[in-house]
Amino acid sequence: MSGLVELMLHPALAVGVPVGALLGLVFRPLIWPADKGDVNSDVLRRENERLRRDARAPAMVAGHSPDGLLIQDLRGRIEWANPAFTEITGWPLDEILGRRPQEFLLPLDVRPTAREVARFRYDPSSDLFEGFQTVEQVTREGERFWSQLGFALVESPDREEEGRVVVSLRDVTDNMEELEAAQNVSQEWTLFRGALSVTNDALLLQDIQGRVEWASPALRRMTGYGLEELRGRHPDGVILQPGKPVDPAALEAFRFDLAKPEFRLNRINEIVLRTGGSAWIEIRHFRHEISGLGEHVLSVWRDVTELVKRETELQHLKDELHQLTRIDIVTGLANRASLTDFLAQTLARAAETNGRTALIHLDLEQFKEVNDTLGLAAGDAVLREVAKRISSLLGENSMVARASGDEFLIVRADVSSAHAVLSEVETLGELLCKPMNWRGCRVRLGVRFGIAVSEPGQYQSSRLLQQADIALNHARPAGQTALVYDEALGARHFERQSLLSDLAQASTQAQFELHYQPQFDLAAGQVAALEGLMRWRHPDRGVLAPGEFFALAREAGIMEDIDLAAMTTGVDALPSLRAALGNDVRLALNVGRATLARTDYLERLSDELLRRGLLASDVALELGDVVAPEDTDLLQRAAEAGYPLVLDEFGMGSAGLGALSALPISGLKIDARLVRSMTAGDPNASVIRAIIGLCDELTIDVVVSGVSDAAHVPLVRAMGAHTVQGFALAPPMPAAGIADWAAREDLSVSGGG
Repeated sequence: MSGLVELMLHPALAVGVPVGALLGLVFRPLIWPADKGDVNSDVLRRENERLRRDARAPAMVAGHSPDGLLIQDLRGRIEWANPAFTEITGWPLDEILGRRPQEFLLPLDVRPTAREVARFRYDPSSDLFEGFQTVEQVTREGERFWSQLGFALVESPDREEEGRVVVSLRDVTDNMEELEAAQNVSQEWTLFRGALSVTNDALLLQDIQGRVEWASPALRRMTGYGLEELRGRHPDGVILQPGKPVDPAALEAFRFDLAKPEFRLNRINEIVLRTGGSAWIEIRHFRHEISGLGEHVLSVWRDVTELVKRETELQHLKDELHQLTRIDIVTGLANRASLTDFLAQTLARAAETNGRTALIHLDLEQFKEVNDTLGLAAGDAVLREVAKRISSLLGENSMVARASGDEFLIVRADVSSAHAVLSEVETLGELLCKPMNWRGCRVRLGVRFGIAVSEPGQYQSSRLLQQADIALNHARPAGQTALVYDEALGARHFERQSLLSDLAQASTQAQFELHYQPQFDLAAGQVAALEGLMRWRHPDRGVLAPGEFFALAREAGIMEDIDLAAMTTGVDALPSLRAALGNDVRLALNVGRATLARTDYLERLSDELLRRGLLASDVALELGDVVAPEDTDLLQRAAEAGYPLVLDEFGMGSAGLGALSALPISGLKIDARLVRSMTAGDPNASVIRAIIGLCDELTIDVVVSGVSDAAHVPLVRAMGAHTVQGFALAPPMPAAGIADWAAREDLSVSGGG
């Protein structure tokens, strides 16, 4: 690969600051530190003021830059280009997005292969991010031009995301053409000097010892030094560099080494002008042979003061932007990244002294309602007030950060015990729950805390963050305001996570199986229906009942798959189950609202029944959570298709009496919790008797579930119950066990109690 191609593929082709990063300044005012003094221009100060007034300014600055600007990812793919880039190269943004410059800007004779381009990636550690390079390129129309490329790497505020590279491109064709012309000029000294005298470039001719033989008018104007002051002397002995003393011995011994690669490298030096001022100069050397005079060195000097000044200003912006990435823009608090660093430092100090550090993960409750009802401005105001209240209680060696949305993290160093932290959290909770006022509206929030306290010698901040998060997540379902992480809590959490992981494989490995529990018709003395109850045959834990994994299945998003598997398995087994029992029992399937709401559930169920010669009336749908009046249309569709609908867990669940008349149900199951502890004279018996009587009036079938004691059977029979179900009569069984159970049981006796 040619040196030019290597240069274009090298991980160092950007200068400046990415527009994406500059847009981060929209959220914070840009401040020029007073102690930095004058920057020799009012431009930056005026620009700072304008940035405060107009959040779009950073993007506008980049968009109106006279230099071409590109934003690339670390694989070199273009994400943005400014109008100047299009003007210089002829390539519009919509034609280059996602492409790499090497694919279209390099001349064809040095353009890399597609494989080389695909393998390209910037190396963030390269020292070439500190310099500039001059490269020959081609426009969209195929015209060659010389460009000076600068580059800068800007890291992303998000540690999980890669940074970006910003490329600055300036057309320097005119300078290069003049230089090429100078190099091709006649070997005759008189003609050579005459040609260079008319150029606008700052040129310096030196002998091999570095002594000046001639300086162009442009260089004399640039530095303020005359030709007679320079001739015969090394320029470093005349045109001084600030803070660098002259070493006469070194100048006397100096000699250009034309063979070294460094000879052709660009140099950027700050020089002291004849007037006393200073300027930044880019110097490039070229070997030149003059007839009769031997080898000489021609140097091209270019004033890059404005470029260096701009680079310095952009570096200041970059530094300030880095600081802004450590702050939450709404509350002014530290953000999660900043707190994580502080926590690591605090734990490191605590490990040296056997101290303990507490991390408190705080979650605001009812905050979403504030945003939804009062608007985002109110939400931001509430967050600022919360930040103020938390900060008012923090002492030294503490930090509070906004972690996300309505969550905050607090680091407390040198705590004595978890009990002491709980006491502080209680005080903080009382303060945060006090009403807040926003434009005449009183806002009340709830709060919940997860607390983790480090053990002596612990230094892993990620571990403490995880423990506090676990404590917070378990505090919610436990109904506790604050919960401290301990080993037992961690064990329960990781066991739960393990079950979630196992659930993901259960359906693909056929670990779910349907068991059937008989429902007895007391009057007929026989099984009236079989309820399909899903079981999980875990490879290590054995058979798990629904209560042990249904909640996790909903969280994992596979509950609908389980319902569909139960439907297919149950309908497929129904004919053989009927044959085993000797009568046309009905299948009862539990189905959740999300499953029933699927547009294809009833259609799939109908297809399964049709293929087996069964009717919709042969399958009852037991509804556990579909009880709201707004579900009427959904249930009406199922009822019109001929499916009996049974309201499950009635009497203890969310369904009220209004559901009996508002929803198109044909039956209900009395909650097992009412039945298990029932005695002849307790209130539960009165409730059950009332439900049965009401359902008789409404011609709604009743199943009394939870009959765990044979003594319950005559009690519920006396109350008028027709159908019962429970472990005292028969447990859930696999399909293969139903025939054996029926053969050995006297069903009329079981049914009679």
